[in-house]
Amino acid sequence: MEHLIYMQSQTEPQPIPPLRQIHKTMDLIGVPDNVFSILFSKEGWPTLEQIISDLIEGIGMVILQKMTHHFNGYDGAMTSVFLLAESHFSIHTYPEHNYIAVDIFTCGESDPTEVLVRLNDIINPEKYVIQDISRNAV
Repeated sequence: MEHLIYMQSQTEPQPIPPLRQIHKTMDLIGVPDNVFSILFSKEGWPTLEQIISDLIEGIGMVILQKMTHHFNGYDGAMTSVFLLAESHFSIHTYPEHNYIAVDIFTCGESDPTEVLVRLNDIINPEKYVIQDISRNAV
């Protein structure tokens, strides 16, 4: 007859690392009119979606999927969502108000601040506001 021997582990359980979550929003206010026409045309200029993809991938985040909806009747009005391995990025444009709203949330090692700062530099609004949202309730 075979005997089964159970041994209790002699090592202490390893602590679970803290949950790292970074959630930021950015409001771009006073966006120049030409930004909407340039970044949404495909005539030799990269589109806003391509610029965002490059910025996200440039800091090491992985885009799993993206979806964009362009609104009829407003040239440059769109909502775009990027599903990331690390979480998500979304952007909403309001050309009739010269305004763009951005939201990025990540639970990975990458800090999305650089994406927001570089996007602001490219769009060059009159004013921008970046907000940190506390999501560390766990």
